[in-house]
Amino acid sequence: MSTIITGVNASMPRVSYIKAVDIYLWVSFVFVFLSVLEYAAVNYLTTEHDGTHRKLHQRPLDLSSERMLDEAYSKAESNGLAGFTQDEEAAGKAQQMVVCVPEIKKKTQRGLRIIQNTHVIDAYSRMIFPGVFIIFNIIYWIFGNIVGMIVQADVYFLLCFLSAGALNSCARARSKRETVRTEREIHKPGSTILMRSPDVTKAPVTKSEQLLKLDDHDFTMRPGFGGPAIPVGVDVQLESLDTISEVDMDFTMTLYLRHYWKDKRLSFPSNTNQSMTFDGRLVKKIWVPDIFFVHSKRSFIHDTTTDNVMLRVYPDGKVLYSLRVTVTSMCNMDLSHFPLDTQTCSLEIESYAYTDDDLMLYWKRGNNSLQTDDKISLSQFLIQEFHTTTKLAFYSSTGWYNRLFINFTLRRHIFFFLLQTYFPATLMVMLSWVSFWIDRRAVPARVPLGITTVLTMSTIITGVNASMPRVSYIKAVDIYLWVSFVFVFLSVIEYAAVNYLSTLQERKARQLNSQQLPCTCGLTHPSQMMMSSSYSEMDMMTTGNYGMSELSGDKQEQFLVQLVLENERGASRAAGSARSTLYIDTHAIDKYSRVIFPGAYTLFNIIYWSIYSQ
Repeated sequence: MSTIITGVNASMPRVSYIKAVDIYLWVSFVFVFLSVLEYAAVNYLTTEHDGTHRKLHQRPLDLSSERMLDEAYSKAESNGLAGFTQDEEAAGKAQQMVVCVPEIKKKTQRGLRIIQNTHVIDAYSRMIFPGVFIIFNIIYWIFGNIVGMIVQADVYFLLCFLSAGALNSCARARSKRETVRTEREIHKPGSTILMRSPDVTKAPVTKSEQLLKLDDHDFTMRPGFGGPAIPVGVDVQLESLDTISEVDMDFTMTLYLRHYWKDKRLSFPSNTNQSMTFDGRLVKKIWVPDIFFVHSKRSFIHDTTTDNVMLRVYPDGKVLYSLRVTVTSMCNMDLSHFPLDTQTCSLEIESYAYTDDDLMLYWKRGNNSLQTDDKISLSQFLIQEFHTTTKLAFYSSTGWYNRLFINFTLRRHIFFFLLQTYFPATLMVMLSWVSFWIDRRAVPARVPLGITTVLTMSTIITGVNASMPRVSYIKAVDIYLWVSFVFVFLSVIEYAAVNYLSTLQERKARQLNSQQLPCTCGLTHPSQMMMSSSYSEMDMMTTGNYGMSELSGDKQEQFLVQLVLENERGASRAAGSARSTLYIDTHAIDKYSRVIFPGAYTLFNIIYWSIYSQ
């Protein structure tokens, strides 16, 4: 499930809201997670029940009594007990009762009655889990289809289709009314409709080059060359902020860049004081400021359907030069708090050739020179602020230049990373704690659980860093993921320690039992089966299926399943009876880990979020 979620979101934008596919995948993930918790609960409760059952049955049994097994054993384990018998020769021994496995003798065999009953949690889970997931799917797909129909349906055309006749009648009536109204206006005395405007396209027009006297001036020189610096005002209208890339450390935006200056060489006589507007073809014939974007990686002027350039000249020589530009510029980001970070980027505008002695670049309207669209938004960031500043830039070989700054502050949306990084990592850590509640002897359950959580954490860490730049410092998300990885790894180490110490404990117990417990079964069979009482009851039951291999000499292995070591009448312990404990309490390491691991991880989360949420 973690792989599926990671793969789906790798091709999706980092939006600040939850998507429909996120709902489905995470609900499915929760069901899978709950199934693991269900097994941990069943295993823990069964182990506790077995321990209580063993304590109650640690008493002498009469040979005529039958061994009642706990209902938690499976059918396979019950079948393994079919070979256990009781030898009549051992009936007179008051100190010990031994269930031996000799050759099959139908006359002396006494079967063991098994009571089987699957744990009640499993019984309910078989119905609740599928039922709830089916109900969720029904609600999900019905609701999703209804919303999709509402979003995709064109209500206007639907209404037109349902009331096509009525709409056609209304259209014809409206057209008739408009025709009558137009005729009345035309025949009305003094109507402006009858007064036709002169066709300016047929009147003699002076060429723009002649009107502006372009041939009389050298436009390779700036206006007022040799005099004071020419002031050039700038204002910007931001059309869109397209992308912010942490990997490339840049941003892309589209804007309308406007320049204002006065060039007396372009003044022309006009009685109406109207301006003349030209396209980009005239720009190549006059002087314009040589503005460029500092630290830009790529930039271009849009040319669909023609060059998006406008030149407007007023009679007094004032010029407005506007162009539509898309620029990708560098943004030095500090990712030490990623993804709880705030970034400030700047677009820098400067004259390439003219120093501040020749050209004075300034914001036309001060802080109001930057206009933004209210609809500008980013999937991953919240735009907090736009503002403008002006500074001087110095180059050792050329001098001082005026530089304009468009500054904007971005705060990253945390919701996407909570859903795709922090939440999965936290669930993996919690999933590793499940092993503390599983019986330490259930090796096939605990080992795969630990390895799976370790591999999943490795996948999450690899996926996060694949979309990040290779910076030389640690990020906030790295701290969280690697601490989570350490907790998962320690849970595996914890089980290794528990398993190792339990093995040592059982080995010592077997050595003590081998020294104190004599063979009293009185069987004539050459091979007898003997098991240490330190094994679990499940291990004892399953050994009933093992065969008896004869060995030569005195090295014949004996396998005795000792059920009760003390008779009902309270015989003296000094008579040679050996006592062995069948029940071993859950290891202390598991008990402490159930408290220490969640407590330490909770403390880490409190410290982490209090530091990086500021």
